[in-house]
This record gives sequence, C-alpha cells and structure tokens, in this order.
Amino acid sequence: MEDGKANLLQAEYATLREEILQNKKYVFERPLLIITAAGVASIKLSGEAPLAFLPLLLVIVLLTNLWFTVNRLHSNARIVAYLSVALEPSAVIEWIGWENALRKYRSWSKRGTSEERSRAVGEHIDLAAIPDAMMFYPALWILHLATVIITAASSGASLINSMTPVSITAFALTMLTSAIFLYYCLGPDRPGKLRSVIETQRATWIAVFEDRSEGDVNRDSKGPDANRWSATT
Repeated sequence: MEDGKANLLQAEYATLREEILQNKKYVFERPLLIITAAGVASIKLSGEAPLAFLPLLLVIVLLTNLWFTVNRLHSNARIVAYLSVALEPSAVIEWIGWENALRKYRSWSKRGTSEERSRAVGEHIDLAAIPDAMMFYPALWILHLATVIITAASSGASLINSMTPVSITAFALTMLTSAIFLYYCLGPDRPGKLRSVIETQRATWIAVFEDRSEGDVNRDSKGPDANRWSATT
C-alpha cells in the first residue's frame, strides 16, 4: 500500500513539474513569436492602408499576452507552492492528490469574505521568504512594455507622414489601447505586485487545509444549506 502511494506521489510530482516547464516555455516563446509576426506583417503590408492598423493589433495582442503571462505565473506559483507543502519531504499538509486538493482550494476560495480569507492566509506568510523579484517575469514585463511604447511611437510617426481619416482613427485607437495596456502593466501586473505570489500561494494552501468549515469535502451531498460558509473550526 505504501509503495502504491509512493508511486502515485512520484508520478504526480513529475506531472506537475512538467506542467511548470510547459508554462514557462509558453510565456517565453509567445511574445517573441508575436513581435516576429508583427515585423513580418509590417514588411508585407508596407505602403498599404491596413498597415495603419497594425500597431493597434499588436498592442491588443500584447495586452492579451500580458494577461496570459500573469495568469500562467499564478498557475505556476500555485503548483510550486503545492509541491512544497504537499509532496516534498518538508510537506506540511495532508496529501489527497492534486485534483482533490485543487477542488478543496476552489471551494475554500468561495467561502466567507475576502477579508476572512486574507486574514487566514496572512497568518502563514513568511515575509523573509519573499524574493526581490518574480524570477524571469521582470524581463518579460520590460519586453512587453518597451514593445508597446515603440509601437505607439511608430503609430504617431505614421500619422505625421499621412494625415488621413484612416491613419487618424488608427492612431486614436492605438493610443487608447496603449493607455489600457499601461494601466495594467504599471499597476496590477507590475513585477513588484507579483514577487510575493509563490509565498502567498504557499500560505493559501496551508490555510485551505487548516480550514474545517462545514461541508468542506462532501458539500454537494448535504443539500443547499451546506453551501453556507461557517467560521466554526
């Protein structure tokens, strides 16, 4: 029985580590492919009217990719934290399998108020363990930010060279989209906001498994009243 459990633990660990590597691969490759594709398109569309809207399209795609990158970083942080607290020798929570643990995590995140959950997580945060930066994210962040700034500038240069209704519309939309991008890039998605994400996820997993609220595992079989969160421990 112990050998079977050990094999399951080993297989789960390997699978989750592979998912982390795949996520890293995507976040590195996608912005480079986007920028390369935009460069090729600018050459092929040189001198044609649709070229005026290429900067707008590029900014929209980069905005979407920044969202994707941050989403993947949160996903990786959740997995890394789970490996640390559930599968490694220093595990501090009960191992019930990734899918069951994730179900428990999602259920917990919908119970109580955000203040109650934040307080529960804060009890397990180790400030000394928070790194100065989120690994490779600052470099990707700079790449996105620099590309958008250059793209917006090129849209302005195109407007100076050709003051047509099409170029004016394209420039205005590009500036609007760039402003939205900058809001997220310099606000919630800036590197300083994400550097504590792994430690926060680690603390969250501990809080999830420490929670003993009613209906934690078998809520679906207890009727509608079981969905109400209880602070009783």
